[in-house]
Amino acid sequence: MKRISFTIFVVVCALIWPAGVSAQKPTTRTKSNGNGKGKGSAKKAEAATEPQQPPASAEETAQTAPPLTDDEKLKAIIALPPADRIEKLQAFIDTHSDSPLKTRASELMVSAHAAVADEMLRSGDSAGGIREFHLAISSAPSDMSDKLYYEVVAQIPLNLYLRGQREASIETAHLVEALVRANANRMLALGSFFLRVEEPDEAARLAAFVIKLNPDFALAHQTMGAAFHMSFRLDDAITEFARAVELDPKSTIARSSLADLKRATGKPDEALLLYREQLQLTPENKSIRAGVVLALLDLGKKDEAETQLSAALASDPANLPLLAGAGYWYAAHGDGLRAVELAQKAVDVEPRYTWSYFALARALVLVHKPQNADGLPNYTRRFGNFPTLDYELASALMASGLYDEAFNALSRSFSIKEDQLETRLANRVPASSADFTELLAPERKASIFQATPADSESNSRMLKALLVFNQALETADKEPGTAAVKTTIGAARGSAPTRTRKRHLPSDRAIDRNPQVLGRANPTPALVAGTVC
Repeated sequence: MKRISFTIFVVVCALIWPAGVSAQKPTTRTKSNGNGKGKGSAKKAEAATEPQQPPASAEETAQTAPPLTDDEKLKAIIALPPADRIEKLQAFIDTHSDSPLKTRASELMVSAHAAVADEMLRSGDSAGGIREFHLAISSAPSDMSDKLYYEVVAQIPLNLYLRGQREASIETAHLVEALVRANANRMLALGSFFLRVEEPDEAARLAAFVIKLNPDFALAHQTMGAAFHMSFRLDDAITEFARAVELDPKSTIARSSLADLKRATGKPDEALLLYREQLQLTPENKSIRAGVVLALLDLGKKDEAETQLSAALASDPANLPLLAGAGYWYAAHGDGLRAVELAQKAVDVEPRYTWSYFALARALVLVHKPQNADGLPNYTRRFGNFPTLDYELASALMASGLYDEAFNALSRSFSIKEDQLETRLANRVPASSADFTELLAPERKASIFQATPADSESNSRMLKALLVFNQALETADKEPGTAAVKTTIGAARGSAPTRTRKRHLPSDRAIDRNPQVLGRANPTPALVAGTVC
């Protein structure tokens, strides 16, 4: 019985064991290396079998991150391109009306509009650029910082002017003016812009406004003086510069300008005192050192002047005001060789300064080399455009016998009416006179501060006769044989000196164009002899 029972037990166990084993999950035995890594690997494998959590969304992250401060928000906006900044800055301003950063945001808005405007102008979108500049000005807070005003807002009109948008630059300057009328210094900075673009009446208006509010503001009188100087109102300019020096004795600009105009108006003794006062304050100022030399020359102290000139050039061989000024002075006083020497050096130092060429051309005529002079004033046309330039060109051309070309040069800037020469000084200010010397004196005095012209009465008369003759020919084209034509030619003939016959003599042109007036078969004796008319 016991044996049967044991046999049954073994059979039952054999049947049960495989089923139990197959019901268990398989496990992987990991060998341990003695440092616990095996156990860690097992934990990693177990973690890998667990389900993964999805990553947090951006909104959830934002909700958990601390909010940005207002300062951090502005810094983030600044990092954006200018066009993208504008909308963000406007939103910041709208939602932070009481924030101490609102003014800062408004200033950033101005800079953003200005940057966009500049990009548009560079890409050729002038209308868009002007519009953005206007938005920049209208966005500027009334209490803007000096940095924003002087580095951004005050530069907008000049930016437009330098890009060829003169009309728009004046318009934007007026917009800026309305913004800063309560600030005298900012108004005068705007006046400097008007002086730079040759709008002296506008500069004078701003200066007068400031003087009315503060009569003892030296800079306002200095600005007014500069405006009068540019308008060729030299006596008024002297008064304003003198007042500026009185109010601010340390003003280099006011004192040097006053000295220059004193010398220009024939008061070299007063000029010399002012130059020497300024020389004590600014001993290396090249314009002041030049002024000392030229005032001494005007006073007849030639030896002392030459000593000072040599010392000044030894210190600074490229002193353009001295070289050009002394070159012109010697040409005006008949010393052609010294004038050629100094004027040529001035041209070498600065090839764009027109008065150096005028001095050199006059000097070459004095040393009997007019053929070397006639091209010099014409070359300077690329650097300037004003009546004296055309007059100097005509003088040089006529000295070489190129009368037709001299006609053309004069006709660009001058006309004659009832024996009065007419022009527009600096192409802005109407002027008239009976002779060229008096007519053009304001340009010479205001530009190179010389009281004596490098011209002669005979040359002035001859060029006037040339212009009269030219007008007669123009009239003859329309009404040949009229009494007015004959009268005009007669007046021209009477005022012109006799010259040697050269090519392009006016008689050639007159006979070719108007045989009815001059008579091809029997020209006047004066024309045959070779007179200008």
